[in-house]
Amino acid sequence: MRRLIILFLFLSLFDSVSYSQNNLPTDSSQVDIRKILEPVLKGDLLTANDLSLRDDYLKKDSMRIALIDSFMADPFYMQSFGPQMYKRLAEDPRLWDLIKFASDKLLPLSKPHHLGERFRGILVPNEKPSEKAKPQKVIKLEIDLSGLDENLRIGINNIINAAFNAQNVYDDAFDEVDRDSLIYGFTLLLMGDENDDKKSVEELDSLGQYGEEWTKALVDILPKFDLGIMINGAEMLSAAVDDYLSAGQGYYFGDENTDKPIEISSPLGKIAIGTVDRDHYSGEYLLIIDPGGDDNYYLTAGRRNDITVIIDYNGNDTYHLVNDSLYTFTENAKILNRYPPGIGGYKYIVDYQGNDIYYGNDFSLAAGIFGVSILKDYEGDDNYITDTFGPAAGAMGIGILMDFHGRDTYNGAMYNEGFGFTGGIGILFDGEGEDNYLSGGKYGDILRYVDHYITFSQGSAYGIRPYFSGGIGALLDGFGNDLYVSDIFGQASGYWYSAGIIYDGSGNDRYQSFQYAQGCGTHMAVGCLRDDSGDDTYFSKGVSQGCGHDYAQGWLLDYSGGDVYSAYDLSQGAGSANGIGAIIDIKGDDRYYVKSDKNTQGYGNPRRSYGSIGIFYDGAGEDRYEGGPGADNHIWLRSKWGIGWDNPDSIVVKGDSK
Repeated sequence: MRRLIILFLFLSLFDSVSYSQNNLPTDSSQVDIRKILEPVLKGDLLTANDLSLRDDYLKKDSMRIALIDSFMADPFYMQSFGPQMYKRLAEDPRLWDLIKFASDKLLPLSKPHHLGERFRGILVPNEKPSEKAKPQKVIKLEIDLSGLDENLRIGINNIINAAFNAQNVYDDAFDEVDRDSLIYGFTLLLMGDENDDKKSVEELDSLGQYGEEWTKALVDILPKFDLGIMINGAEMLSAAVDDYLSAGQGYYFGDENTDKPIEISSPLGKIAIGTVDRDHYSGEYLLIIDPGGDDNYYLTAGRRNDITVIIDYNGNDTYHLVNDSLYTFTENAKILNRYPPGIGGYKYIVDYQGNDIYYGNDFSLAAGIFGVSILKDYEGDDNYITDTFGPAAGAMGIGILMDFHGRDTYNGAMYNEGFGFTGGIGILFDGEGEDNYLSGGKYGDILRYVDHYITFSQGSAYGIRPYFSGGIGALLDGFGNDLYVSDIFGQASGYWYSAGIIYDGSGNDRYQSFQYAQGCGTHMAVGCLRDDSGDDTYFSKGVSQGCGHDYAQGWLLDYSGGDVYSAYDLSQGAGSANGIGAIIDIKGDDRYYVKSDKNTQGYGNPRRSYGSIGIFYDGAGEDRYEGGPGADNHIWLRSKWGIGWDNPDSIVVKGDSK
């Protein structure tokens, strides 16, 4: 009863809430969530400081990303970070700027080097290089490129020379560690096997012990990989590619006509200059520049194929990054027997126009694992099809996919569509169009369900508990009516000192998942889904829709539109095991459905001598509730540290007397 009396007295002093929902600006950037929640928190005897989690529950490992600690300490900063990232990337930064942005803000680098600017303007052999940009080494081509436009000729040579230097720097990153052991151990932890549900308990236990042994070995091996040096090499190469792209406004052969691609040998692989007709590229390449035509890229990887740059100006192209001999299949498991095409080094694809199809299996398509991989597609209705780890995934590296225009479909099985693993950042940026984000259906969640699948996708991140902190995964979508489908872990979810983020700017969007989704943090992690406008639909079974479990933060924020939220339990503003969960809906006529009224819509339970916090807030509109404690134009208190608040001008209170 004491809580209700205090709440009544408090509300009597708040006849006009300082942040009236009826006068909220339509621009979400002008909405101050901290200000909005101030009276809500006071109504439950809380302050904004109570929404902060410490970063020292456990000793920090070498892979901890400082930004994740900042998010745990300040969820208001976390919910604003998605749109800040989107705005930055919407300006179409150069490759070099993308890498600098990721390594400055997102990776666990104590002293980022950023040598790339020193290598801008590397000149062709026999021409005097600038003192500022003098390369470490220069290779000489065996072929005369004088038939090309001069700027393009210089640009191509710059890329080749920069690639040679970048390869040397990349090799230096492995000076103190065995490359094969490091990559094998790391990819082993990320591989899935669709036949796991057919294995016996003994077989699964044996495989689990094998993975545990490798994880313990990585504790000593992983810190020896020099992530900062690896980033240096990426900056060197990207600076040269940026110079080429800025100079190559068109494509020129001079007076020479050709009916097939020109191919040039180099120490790092083949170089191809294509035609305006349909070209076919097969095998390993260092550099491909193609002016047009509906081209087919069937790219394979040898033992060491660390650098690939593709620039395609026009055409409906098909990219294959598939390696059918990637695994050896044994009776009980599939074993990685060679490097997948996307592992290690630097992979850049820039495609300007056309309805393109990108195929990959594991570790491909903007998959930055022990390296940097960036894919930029500017125009067209595109399809991205992968299996595990890609598109847009990062682990001990950077994976960024940027698609600016078109109706696009992203389809993967696991660890994709904006996924961050240990020491990594994965960002999927889509500017506009009605897009489909689909993940799952292959790798069963055998520990929990027989009919659901592990996804870790669509702004999701993961760490190796309890050995290494996780990374940052982000999915940023600007405009369009979009469909998001994941299953177990997805749609702005984080696990073990990691951060998962979704930002959707506008459109009538549909979010469908099953568990650990839609703004969910579990085990010292954060997840934040923010949708700024549109009539949106959210469905997930549980531990979702603004749920924080075990010293974690989970937030779902929807700024405007007539939205529908459906869940079973531990959702819609739920804190569990000292976690903090919040669902915030600013405007619109909304509908809320839950199956359980025990741990939803503003629920926080006591644990380990203190509490968890659950916040449910709906600012304005005529809302409908079924199954849970919520009611339109009411405030309710249903747990010790949980509060529900619909329409801040209301003083109708329902709840218990605890």
